Order: sequence, then C-alpha cells, then structure tokens
Amino acid sequence: MVDIIQLPRVFRIGASNVPDPAPGLPPEQALDTLRGTFPFLAHATLEGPSVEANQLVYTVTRPPAQTKGAA
Repeated sequence: MVDIIQLPRVFRIGASNVPDPAPGLPPEQALDTLRGTFPFLAHATLEGPSVEANQLVYTVTRPPAQTKGAA
C-alpha cells in the first residue's frame, strides 16, 4: 500500500515565504486572498510549484516597473 502525502503550499514573495491562506482553493485564487496585504499581487505572475523542504513553493514574480516617457 502506498501512502499519499499532500505537501503544504507556500508562496514565495520576494525573500519571504508566506503560508497558504486557503489550502482548499486553486493556487491563483488562494493568492488573490493576499491582495489586501500585498496590493501588487493584482498584476503579479505565479510560477511553479517546486518542491523544497517538503513544501510546494510557488514563486510570485512582480511585474516590471513601468515609466512614462523613458527612452
């Protein structure tokens, strides 16, 4: 018999690992619940997961800064 273990998810935002706020939701929807704390998540992209230290790590990438009129 094989035991199936569900690994906990974390979201890597910059240098911080944020625990999954809603494990029952898909990763994109769980990340949406963090928008109150991290407003830039509205435009961020989600990469992964990768397995690190018995966790599923999703990396959140901030959008590039945009400037008007820069050459």
